[in-house]
Amino acid sequence: MNRRGFVLLTLAALLPIATGCISMAIKVPFPQKNRFERMVICTDVEEKKGLFSPLDITSDFNPGNERVICLVRLQEVDRDVQVGWRWYDPDGRLVRDIDQFIYNEEGLSTVRALYDLFPLSPELKAGTWTVAFYLEGKMAASGSFLFKIHIPFTFSNREDS
Repeated sequence: MNRRGFVLLTLAALLPIATGCISMAIKVPFPQKNRFERMVICTDVEEKKGLFSPLDITSDFNPGNERVICLVRLQEVDRDVQVGWRWYDPDGRLVRDIDQFIYNEEGLSTVRALYDLFPLSPELKAGTWTVAFYLEGKMAASGSFLFKIHIPFTFSNREDS
């Protein structure tokens, strides 16, 4: 192929691009609205500027802890959304089922952090518990924590007779 043929072939290949028949633009999708960002299991939360933050993130609990908190963070919440938590015991039985709506009165996209707490007591079964978070009826995340029951260790002195 001579130089003239190469130039003509190159121009023919670039012509559709120059006239807009073939687009080389990369389409950037709009950010997904009402999206799940993260979930943590912790012992307490604090509120700063209207947003909850986790305190003492852990996966080990015992009867000395009053509760387990499952804190979730959502991004771009621009309308009312349905959320829910399902708490399962070590045998996989559902023991707590919470559904609620998050209302967005302003209609603006915001960051939301919300939580559900599960009260602990010594009567609960020891083992690995599971919590699942649902957004708009679909499971967005799940996590687990270990509930340990400490059996007090005592010493006794036996007197030999």
